[in-house]
Amino acid sequence: MAKPPEEQTVTLEQALGIAVQHHTVGDLSKAGTIYEQILQTNPNHTDALHLLGVIAHQVGDNERAVGLIKKAIDLKPTFAEAHSNLGNTLKGLGKLDEAVTSYHRALSIKPDYAEAHNNLGATFRELGQLDKSVACYHKALAIKADYAEAHNNLGVAFQELGRLDEAVTHCQKALAIKADYVEAHSNLGNTLKGLGKLDEAVTSYHRALSIKPDYAEAHNNLGATFKELGQLDDAITHFNRALEINPNYIDAYDNRGNAIDLQSGKKPFDHEAALDQCLSAISQDNFDDATAILHHVCLNSPYKTPTFIKQFIDTCCEAITRMLDNRKFDIAGNRIRRLFMLIEVHKTFDILMQRYVDETKNEKLLETLDTHENAVYLSMQSRVLYQNGQYDEAERCARQCIEHTKVLLESETQRNEGWFLVRKNLNNIKDSEKARVILEELLLGIEI
Repeated sequence: MAKPPEEQTVTLEQALGIAVQHHTVGDLSKAGTIYEQILQTNPNHTDALHLLGVIAHQVGDNERAVGLIKKAIDLKPTFAEAHSNLGNTLKGLGKLDEAVTSYHRALSIKPDYAEAHNNLGATFRELGQLDKSVACYHKALAIKADYAEAHNNLGVAFQELGRLDEAVTHCQKALAIKADYVEAHSNLGNTLKGLGKLDEAVTSYHRALSIKPDYAEAHNNLGATFKELGQLDDAITHFNRALEINPNYIDAYDNRGNAIDLQSGKKPFDHEAALDQCLSAISQDNFDDATAILHHVCLNSPYKTPTFIKQFIDTCCEAITRMLDNRKFDIAGNRIRRLFMLIEVHKTFDILMQRYVDETKNEKLLETLDTHENAVYLSMQSRVLYQNGQYDEAERCARQCIEHTKVLLESETQRNEGWFLVRKNLNNIKDSEKARVILEELLLGIEI
């Protein structure tokens, strides 16, 4: 009896072909096993390294994926597909700027690579650069007119830009090419809902769910549409179904809570109106009121706290940028120091902090600051230096800041802020052993 193909003596390229067949039909386990067997015979087989990296990305092991794909690229620097898939993997790790670089490298090798244009567009969308995103999708479609995914993604980008009629057009084009495209049905529903065509939106969501009954996002969006139609029982049913599928679905919890409030005759908390008040207070330079309203909004809609905080920080950064443009360093410094004490990591704020430190280094700023303000400024300066790779200077500033925090740590009212600054500054010391010693010395030198 003839042996199965996998058990016959085959060349490495034949084995690769068999593995790719398994990979194509979604049998990642068999495909991965064969790729690994190929690498046991030839550890530098670029295709096996690349495709094993793709599988690692598909199963969520992005760190391993990066290592495998980078090795394939080291062996074959002109491997456009590997550069693009490295971009996908870096995007999965949240390293969006690095992903953009990888896609650009892929496109420098292969300019007509429609998939790389599409993936670059998706990354620009995550970065909030919607115009660049749209341009990338158009390039992908100029190369491959029947590219359903690019039409769908372009539809989503247009929806976020408020160009809803164009969004509908591209979602419909995606569905004309690929009738069972679940995400396109759901995205079409979202766009129709935005246009106020609620009954048509319901139809689109039902089509998505007929193809993929466990699509939590479609259940949630269908529930939201039923809520707008006043069909609260149906709305709650779909919110519950979304939560059965994804128990960590924050928007579904929030939507279900609002629907239950409406059902019981209680007026739901209008977080959008409250957030508008918060952002308006920022634009009027009323930072205290804005912060108080933000706390109120987050307490009443805790599931959306990360979204609210991001909008708050983005709006604050816009206001502070205007102050710096007008060289209002005193008030800008006050706002930026307070914001620094509220947040951990935020890219837009990091860029703004760099600008503030650069533009005030020649000002007699430190002379006007009290101990607390001086400590915060030194911590910001240390962070900027660390981000720029100036590790010795960053450590010097961090040590100065920690010295200033001793007064704060010995004060009952300022102790929490003092420890917050200590932690921030220890993170700006590259040598973890040095950071440990500095902390021990600090603990021995303060009286609490």
